[in-house]
Amino acid sequence: MGFSVDAWREAFERMPPRESQVLQRLMLDDRSDAEVQAAYGMSPESFSVTLLRSLRSLDAALHQVHPSLQSDSVEKDEVQTLMQARSAGTGHPLAALMADVATVKTEVKTALREAAVQAEKSPARKRENQIRSVLFWVLVVVSAYLYWQHEAPELSLGAFLKSVPSRIFSTAPTK
Repeated sequence: MGFSVDAWREAFERMPPRESQVLQRLMLDDRSDAEVQAAYGMSPESFSVTLLRSLRSLDAALHQVHPSLQSDSVEKDEVQTLMQARSAGTGHPLAALMADVATVKTEVKTALREAAVQAEKSPARKRENQIRSVLFWVLVVVSAYLYWQHEAPELSLGAFLKSVPSRIFSTAPTK
């Protein structure tokens, strides 16, 4: 297909986060299906469907279109076809997509890492972190204010003992 490293990076960034992470672990970090399944707590069937949907999202992001939705029966058939094609190494366009990214995976991984570092240093991220910090402290102050304003009813020892069932304090043996 011949996509540039920047096209791959942008496609991974445009995808839904979980789908992007699953594909990055599988294709860029060379994790096995079982390792990815364990990391995300998925059954093999769930993983197969997630993989298909993730690859569709990646393909759509590369071509800058919206991923198409399919009925459950069509998706189930395509999942089987994809998994067979992965084991055989050919026969499905999405399996070919995985092979294409494998040719530039080191460069794509580096580009994604650099983009994450730049995003972390960006003024927008710094502002977001400051807002989160302010909101956290506002929540702490409001919670403390409400806690101290709450009037707890005073309970004398006699009232407390009356509120507890008498059988707990009974010395008579139980049958």
